[in-house]
Amino acid sequence: MNRFSLLIALAALLAAPLASSAEQTPAEAPAAAPEKPAEKAAPAKPAQKATKKKTSKKKKRAKRTGPRRNWPISRPKKELKPMPDFLEVAPYQPGERLKYEVRMFGATAGEAILAVGARREHNGRTLLPLVGFVRSSEFLDKFYPVNDKMVVVLDEATFLPLKVEFDIDENGKKLNYLTEFDHRKKLIRSTRKRGGKTLIREFLPAGPIHEVLGSVFGMRRMKLEPGQQFDYYAWTGLKERLISVRVVGNDRIWTAMGWYDALKIEVTTQLTGGFFHDGKLPDQRRLVGTVWLGTDPARTPLKVVTPTRIGNAEAVLVNRYVEPGKLADTGG
Repeated sequence: MNRFSLLIALAALLAAPLASSAEQTPAEAPAAAPEKPAEKAAPAKPAQKATKKKTSKKKKRAKRTGPRRNWPISRPKKELKPMPDFLEVAPYQPGERLKYEVRMFGATAGEAILAVGARREHNGRTLLPLVGFVRSSEFLDKFYPVNDKMVVVLDEATFLPLKVEFDIDENGKKLNYLTEFDHRKKLIRSTRKRGGKTLIREFLPAGPIHEVLGSVFGMRRMKLEPGQQFDYYAWTGLKERLISVRVVGNDRIWTAMGWYDALKIEVTTQLTGGFFHDGKLPDQRRLVGTVWLGTDPARTPLKVVTPTRIGNAEAVLVNRYVEPGKLADTGG
């Protein structure tokens, strides 16, 4: 009974990294109160005192795990429209790779690659690893190089994620986010590593919550038809969003691989919660994007037009191929 939307996957891979890189959390920064007693311990040796203070400060700042906060939320009270059922046989397979050209303002900004890893069994569940890469174009590399990678492990029976690891490498700055999902406790645990420092935060979602990359493959496996509507919550790195999906109708679309018959799908997103350093939920305007999903046997995601902070981004399929026996998380 689950899943999803190519819009959120590519929107997060294109736009969310920039927001993550600029993130600041001054509300959680204070952690140096225990250092004052160390200053009084050796008044006769100021040089040693300074050294101890510096070492202590470094250790204190290396890992910050504060009490669980009541992060701001604003969720609608209406009941969510249920998701469609799944196809019995998944249209994707291990080793599959989907390559997209990403364009903004009429120019090529980079490429996105989505890949499927090898299934594995764990505690009676079938786990499916998915990988996404985003790389800037040769032209953009001169101004703002991007080389990001996201790895997702999810339960294929429900498409609920178990963990997401996001490596961000943009314009010389590197960050790592590890997000772990405990659906029984309704808990999201986020660990951010940046410059040798670690920040751990927890968030209580509305209920069952999905993530950005599995959206692509969950939508491919859904039994979709024109006129359908459904809702769900998704975690997009640092934020919770309500996603509303409407299958507009049938369409025909051109890609570098030729003409495809497709379903045209409208996806509306609204911010409902997440990590905010000032404790306030920002603008909650609804953003609307469009997805074209092929009706071919592979249910190929063909094109997406999605809003970003600086304008619409368009991702169009360039190539789809399968590498049997090759794990998707070992290369680009």
